[in-house]
This record gives sequence, C-alpha cells and structure tokens, in this order.
Amino acid sequence: MKIIEILKFLFLTLVISISFLLILTSDNANVHIIAFWFVVITNIFLNKLDINNPNVWFTASFALYSTGYAILQANDYVYLHGYTKENILYPFIALIIFIVVMRQKEVIIKKNFRDERIAHKKVLEYCMFTLLIILLFTNLYIYITPFNHKNDLAGQNFIFSIAVYSSRVLCVFSSLYLLKFSGKDKKTSVLILSSLILITILSLLTGDRDAMLRYIVVLIVTLFIMEKISRKMIILMIPIGTVFLIGTVYIKYYFVNGALKEDLANRDFIHNFLNSDFSAAGSNFQLLLNNSWTEGYFGFKLIFNDIIQGIVPFVSKGNVGVWFNDTFHYNSYSRAFTLVGEGYVVGGIYGVIILFLLLSFIIRYLYKSSVKNAYWMSMYIYSIPTIILTFRSSLGVAFREMFRISLLSLGLLLLLYLIISKKTLNKNQIREIK
Repeated sequence: MKIIEILKFLFLTLVISISFLLILTSDNANVHIIAFWFVVITNIFLNKLDINNPNVWFTASFALYSTGYAILQANDYVYLHGYTKENILYPFIALIIFIVVMRQKEVIIKKNFRDERIAHKKVLEYCMFTLLIILLFTNLYIYITPFNHKNDLAGQNFIFSIAVYSSRVLCVFSSLYLLKFSGKDKKTSVLILSSLILITILSLLTGDRDAMLRYIVVLIVTLFIMEKISRKMIILMIPIGTVFLIGTVYIKYYFVNGALKEDLANRDFIHNFLNSDFSAAGSNFQLLLNNSWTEGYFGFKLIFNDIIQGIVPFVSKGNVGVWFNDTFHYNSYSRAFTLVGEGYVVGGIYGVIILFLLLSFIIRYLYKSSVKNAYWMSMYIYSIPTIILTFRSSLGVAFREMFRISLLSLGLLLLLYLIISKKTLNKNQIREIK
C-alpha cells in the first residue's frame, strides 16, 4: 500500500513539474490552460472522484474560476483587459500550495451520524421551522419592494440581510438534520423541500443565485456522504449542472425587472457556461496585473483585518472587493473580485503564497475534523460552497461565512440543547424526590 502511495506521489510530482515548465516557457494561453488542467485532472483521479475530498472539489472548482477567463480569451472572445502569463501562473502556484498542504492519508468518513435523542431533534426542527417562517415573510417583503438590482438591497436593506443570513443558517441546519435525524418520515422531506423552495424563491426575487447554488451544493455533498448519491450519479449531474447554470443566467433578473438575457442565444455553449460565473475572477485579476501599482498595495495587514472582521461580529475594517469596484468600476454594479487577486494586492506572489497557505491549512483542519461528529461534518460541508464562491470574492467573505454562520448557528443550537438537557434533568430529579 505504501508503495502505491509513493508511486502516486511521484507521478503527481512529475505531472506538476512538466506543467510548471510548460507554463513558464510558453506564451500560448492554450498551453497554459492544458497544463493547469493536466494537474487538476490527474489529482482528481488519484483521489478517486470523491467529491467530499478537498483534492477533488477544491481543485476542480478552482480550475474553472482560474482558467475560465483564459479559455475565453484564447478562443478569440473580445475582452478589454487582454491576457498575460501571470493570469494562469499565480493561480497555478496557489494550486500547487494547496495540493502540497493536502497531501495526507485519506480521511475515512463516518457514514452514520444518527442521533436518537427526540428532544434534540425537536429543537432543531423548531429552529428550522422558525427560519422558514422568517424566510417566507422576508421573501414577501422583497417581492413588494421596488429595486432594479440586488446591489440596491445588499448592505442597505435590513430585511434582505435577514433573508440572506436565514438562508445560510438553513444550509447548516439542513445538513445537520439530514446527518443526524433523517428517516423515512415525511417531516424530513417537508423541511428540506420547503427550505429548497423558499431559498430558490429568494434567489429568483433578488437575482442572487448564490443562496440557491449554495443550498444545492450542501444537499448534494450531504447526500453523497450519506451514500444516497453515488459517484456515477455525480458524473451524470455534471452536464445537468452546466445547463442549469446557463439557465440561471438567462432568467437571473426576470423576476426583478422582467428582463431575460436574450444575447445568450447568439453565443456558443462554452462561452455561456464560462461567462455564467467563472470568467470574473480571471478578468478581475488581469485588470490588477495590468495596473502594476496594485501589487502589494495593502500589505499583509489586509489578511489580519480579514481574519478579525470575519471572527468578531460587528467589526468592520474595510472590504477589498468594495475597494476594487470603487477603483476600477466606479458608479457601476459590483463585478465581484478574485481571491488570487487579493493575495496579489497583499504582497504580489508572496501574498498569494501566504494567503493560500492559510486557506489550505484551514480546509485541511476542517476536513480532518469532519469525522468527529455531525456538527463538524455540517460545518465542513457548509464550507465547501462558501470557499468555492470565495474564488471570485475575498478571504474576509470566507471567514465571515464560515465563522459567523457555522460557528454561531451551531453554537446557539448546542446552547439550546444544553438548556433542554438541564430542564429535563431537573424534572427527573423532582420526580425522584416526589
């Protein structure tokens, strides 16, 4: 067994070395793209297509976000920012850092997290039901509120913020409920289906697809871990998912302003798929590369600020994504950002290395801890779509989502469990005295 692992390591090292040399020595974007995906596909197959393993979900999604822009550029689509080798080289170095950090024995996932405590099940059901009621009324409020773009609501409308946070917490609680209490009873289906419907309605009403996509990914990974979905089914879901993503772009703002993105019909399938979500990170990073004064502009204090405002509630130390949009897209709607680009404005290539070392070790810790119990597992599962969506955002967003949502929601739930347990214990003691 050790010999097989050594051979796998040597083969992957050879693939990485060849790909790195190809990127360094060639100026052809297609060569860069092939070299990048050569490493990713090799790593995925060496890890047996296990979507729960970060070596699969992280590398595959990171490759899409890192090469989407380059693929479009290489196929003669017109983009104002052009293309330089660093657009692929820096993400490639980030990818290698992640693969090196994640080299470890395969984590054996516990398949059964069942919990037979009825009181705990009822508490979680009440929490989910409360969140569903909140989401229902916030959806109604958003429906009757006039606006033209989700940015008109984000950060300015308290009700919209409640709706977004409710959808996030429902992701964590739904995963936890499936892992601990799911059964053949109708209540499980009603809770999960109701959550999916209301979160989808929120996405349709606001044009914010993240809420819906996040919940779907959480459901798929949870069901995969529970062995309700097989690897073959995952492979079948890939083409369905690509068509679904394009469809969400087509109707993105239909329920906001009645407009459909009809220009999709004039473009080919690859363009529509990559432009649906995966080209923004590369486009934004190229814009930073074109403006070399942005390299190291913020310094390493930006990472520290991201950590602080991610962990400590009500603390705001600025947002690098807002800075980017105010600097390069002033008086326009947000164009998202780029995680690799954040490393670049922190300290050039050294900033990218430090940022991805930090992120990689956090993912490694969550992955290894996920075997402990259902709480760690649900936290890890929630981190998967959170980190994937962070590739076109910033580290501060990832910290905020993982710590404020996962830790606070699960911490509150455990506190309720403790209160219920103490009350039950006191009642039993009184009965014994009587």
